[in-house]
Amino acid sequence: MDNNAIKDIIDTQKKILKELSALKHGNSRATLADKLSDTIVSFLGSWKFLIMQSIILVGWILINVFSFAFDKYPFILLNLVLSFQAAFATPLILMASNRAEKKDRRRADDAYRAIAHIEKMMERMVQPCQKLYEEANGNKNASKAK
Repeated sequence: MDNNAIKDIIDTQKKILKELSALKHGNSRATLADKLSDTIVSFLGSWKFLIMQSIILVGWILINVFSFAFDKYPFILLNLVLSFQAAFATPLILMASNRAEKKDRRRADDAYRAIAHIEKMMERMVQPCQKLYEEANGNKNASKAK
């Protein structure tokens, strides 16, 4: 067997594994503000937030209907607070969505480039394998002829 061919195959396999590892782990380009807004959006989309907000809203209404009425029906202050919350939550959600879309697009592009690169390396790896196969079959055919 040709030791150089085997070495080429092993080197190519190592390069392929390195490419796949880089593709899997990727690289994080998020700024502190991006990470903060992602954390806030993650909380806003959780059951914990939904339950907490529901309890606060029901408590607000019950307090104002049956007890100390600081915001009488039709709860104008409550509407103002919820509008304020929506005004800040909406852009954060849209920014997180845009970042996720860009991240997915970048991953798809990286995957395409990695697959194309791996395909080229595989083509280079086939040549030494073919050579080894031919040598092995050539030796078998030569020994059968004797």
